[in-house]
Amino acid sequence: MAQWRADIRRDMVNADREEDAVKNDSMISYETVKYFNAEHYEFNRYRNAVNKFQVSVQKHTLKSKSKLPYPVTEQKSVQKPYGTLPRILLNLL
Repeated sequence: MAQWRADIRRDMVNADREEDAVKNDSMISYETVKYFNAEHYEFNRYRNAVNKFQVSVQKHTLKSKSKLPYPVTEQKSVQKPYGTLPRILLNLL
């Protein structure tokens, strides 16, 4: 199951990196994009990268929620007592 989660997470991270690469590439070379009138091309390229990232996030979210209900609830029950501790300490200050 850990391998399955790692594969989905890897796909999501790769899509995020691709989105950032397209964004940075088009912003750094904006003069070239303007010179060749490629704004529409770059816009569609970025749109496709964002859509790919959003699909991977949705896939990650849906599969995580449908296949992993028990580990997540167990993690939350373990983390819950420790989540209130910093608030108590902050109130003492």
